[in-house]
Amino acid sequence: MRKYLLLLAAGALLSPAATAQTTPTKTTTTTQSGATSTRTKTMTTPSGQTKTSGQYKSSSQHHRTMTHTTPSGVTQTKTSSTATKARVKQ
Repeated sequence: MRKYLLLLAAGALLSPAATAQTTPTKTTTTTQSGATSTRTKTMTTPSGQTKTSGQYKSSSQHHRTMTHTTPSGVTQTKTSSTATKARVKQ
């Protein structure tokens, strides 16, 4: 029984979940419906920073939002919106 517990403890120490995160975690979500598309990207760094960017595009509008959160909890947000030019087929 003691040998089993030692092996179990050693396995827990060597498992990938027990190792520290060394690379950023990134996720991207994209949806599209007709002429409208939405994309969200999130990145979390090993130090605890989170960066999120969102983009919404339609035939007449383009919105973009970026949020950055530091490990201490300070959040900065930047947004921009533009009206897209109408395209006329000839």
